[in-house]
Amino acid sequence: MNRQFNRPLVVTGFVVAAVALLSGCSRPQFVSEPNKVAEPDVVWSQEPNGPLDNDPYVQWLRGYFESYQLAVNTQDFSIAQLREHRTEEQVLNLYESFDETHSPSHLFGGPWIFEPLSVEPDGEGGAVIEVCRPAHGTYEVSRKTGEITSEPNLDDTRIDGYVIVADGPGEMHVSKIYGASPSFEGREKCTLDNAAVGVYDPLPEVRSWDDVVAPVGYEDDSRR
Repeated sequence: MNRQFNRPLVVTGFVVAAVALLSGCSRPQFVSEPNKVAEPDVVWSQEPNGPLDNDPYVQWLRGYFESYQLAVNTQDFSIAQLREHRTEEQVLNLYESFDETHSPSHLFGGPWIFEPLSVEPDGEGGAVIEVCRPAHGTYEVSRKTGEITSEPNLDDTRIDGYVIVADGPGEMHVSKIYGASPSFEGREKCTLDNAAVGVYDPLPEVRSWDDVVAPVGYEDDSRR
């Protein structure tokens, strides 16, 4: 009787484990308040000192990029920085994409590299920002070794536009991203003369895929 009872338990455990592995999903931690995660120091080889880098919309856009990098590097999608630059739905989509596909497959070794080309406020609290950036926007760090495996090519560039929409006092999100805007028609390339380039110090820690924190309130979200 004992042998007949134990064998199904072994098989059942194997099936459950196999399903968990095939699904690609981690076992998230749930929190009721945003975790406080310190932003890493940056060793700059070229600091952000271009003519538009002090513009508040440009600074907000820099925070938009870096909040995503911080969430991926720490595997914590509850952080306040992420929600300060995105809608609740956008944060949820980022988390579910990361949790289900394990993408991106690398960590970020430095801030997203870009040079602002123009800032056009829309008169309603938002703006359209066009930037020049490398096709691959920053340093990539291996999830196996924790070392930089890819560096951005500052000669391989593209122009992107970011439509920033105001949601309320002090609240904004990117509603649209586009490339090669009409004002730069025919210019597939651009020149990075004043782009800020730096590396995080220290580089991000390599973590287990299971070590991930879901957005605040995700455990009770009926959309799951």
